[in-house]
Amino acid sequence: MEGNPPVEVISRGYGTIFKGAGYDEDDVTWAIVTFAGGAVVNLGVCYAFPDKYPTFGQDARIEILGTEGVIIIDDDHRDQVLFTNRGIPHSYLPGQSVNMAFMNSSSPGEFALGQFWGPLADETRAWLDHLSTGHPCHNARAEEGRMALEVTLAIQQASRTGKIVKLPLEEE
Repeated sequence: MEGNPPVEVISRGYGTIFKGAGYDEDDVTWAIVTFAGGAVVNLGVCYAFPDKYPTFGQDARIEILGTEGVIIIDDDHRDQVLFTNRGIPHSYLPGQSVNMAFMNSSSPGEFALGQFWGPLADETRAWLDHLSTGHPCHNARAEEGRMALEVTLAIQQASRTGKIVKLPLEEE
């Protein structure tokens, strides 16, 4: 999508679980992002699964359909199941356990042997190498990070107000 910036966001959300826990956030949010060239992307997120749901935080499914290719990632791991009568400690909810779990890992990675391993760890180490040694950093550029933040803020604003949000956001 390089050279094809996002220009408009429509979003809706709803929730009671996070709000009941004291957070002013929705449990589920869906957004439609329109780009300058007319491409449309829809995004959805829901982290408010029931306490005993057999996944530890996420089910990732991604489909990207284009005129020159397609990528479909079904990373919810429902085909890899663990069940135990003794229960499994929940990764994110202290004091919670589940009897059945989909065998997945989190997108950023996992702690093992006292260290963090996975994509987020690798990206962080590459950034630190860049800062400390000047080694080229191939992570996202600052402009790309700002654009992702603007889209995220626009999704929140559109969901909160029920109105279409134009991008780029005007600086306050």
